[in-house]
Amino acid sequence: MIKAHQIRLNPTPEQAMYFRKAAGTKRFVYNWALDRWKWAKSQGMALYGMRAAKLDFNAVKGEQFPWVYDVAKDIGACKAISIQRLPNKIMRRGGCKPPRVWLAANGRLQAAPTGYFILCNGLGTLLRQIEYKSIEYGGTTVRVGRFYASSKTCSDCAHTNRELTLTDHKWTCQGCGTIHNRDWNAAKNIEQEALRLVSAG
Repeated sequence: MIKAHQIRLNPTPEQAMYFRKAAGTKRFVYNWALDRWKWAKSQGMALYGMRAAKLDFNAVKGEQFPWVYDVAKDIGACKAISIQRLPNKIMRRGGCKPPRVWLAANGRLQAAPTGYFILCNGLGTLLRQIEYKSIEYGGTTVRVGRFYASSKTCSDCAHTNRELTLTDHKWTCQGCGTIHNRDWNAAKNIEQEALRLVSAG
């Protein structure tokens, strides 16, 4: 299995300048966050992490480092990194362990920030990476059709809530009375549908 390949770029002088600026900005932000983390540790802030450093940097960059906005417009690279790591996380986390991974390709992006990463990079990229990671982990990827009513169907009694709208994050099943979280209910339905598809061959 070919897991990586190299691409040679021949940038224009303007593009080469941008690459250098982007690399320098990334290094500057990394060093700034590292210094901030060291300072927080010296102050006894044991829980200070990457999220806190991001919040602190975003709070001051407009005033102290406005030049970072020259490269901040191009976010594709960092989103690509995130989407490359996502298949591994899906494979390793509880509930989505090998040998099978369930994924709904229904065109609806639900959970931020994951949904935002998919939006930036393309669902096709995520699907392709999950499929080859699934093979690497000895698993199977099952695609559930985009028109499968995963959100509207009660995962307990299979009653369909035809009145459900996109703004309804919780709903009560009229068939059995179960109170559903929309996304969690959809996830359970997707798993059940994937198991059915596997059993049907």
